[in-house]
Amino acid sequence: MKYYDSIIEDITSRKRAEEELPKGFRKLQRIMEGTIKAMARVVETMDLYTDGHQRRVANIACAIAKEMCLSKEQISGIYMAAVIHDVGKVYVPAEILGVADVVEAPGSQRPYRTAPSKDKILDELLQNKGTLYDPTVVDAWLKLFPEKKFNLE
Repeated sequence: MKYYDSIIEDITSRKRAEEELPKGFRKLQRIMEGTIKAMARVVETMDLYTDGHQRRVANIACAIAKEMCLSKEQISGIYMAAVIHDVGKVYVPAEILGVADVVEAPGSQRPYRTAPSKDKILDELLQNKGTLYDPTVVDAWLKLFPEKKFNLE
């Protein structure tokens, strides 16, 4: 009887642990998101000229990823990496980040240059499509803006 009690106790413990696993994963995910957002705030407070830049780039990168029909998990990963892309240039697929970072530039006045116009940025993307910028990513952006009137905020 003790042998069977031991097996039942082991099964019960394992079942309880399996039930707790999703809750622990969600908690870990919230902690990671909070850490990443804190890192982004630190970078942005160090450079007032880029205030909001990482968040805007992340929003653009996610919109492009959605337009490309990437999975929710991929889009979430792209958001997390893009929101801190200036922290050591964390790896975000360069094809998506090149385009998202270039597109966000009109709203980003820098001490060393004036903000380029939207037309100038569109010309840049079209002129370098297939060389500097992945054609699929540029095409996804062109569907979002101006076709779908994507708002950069």
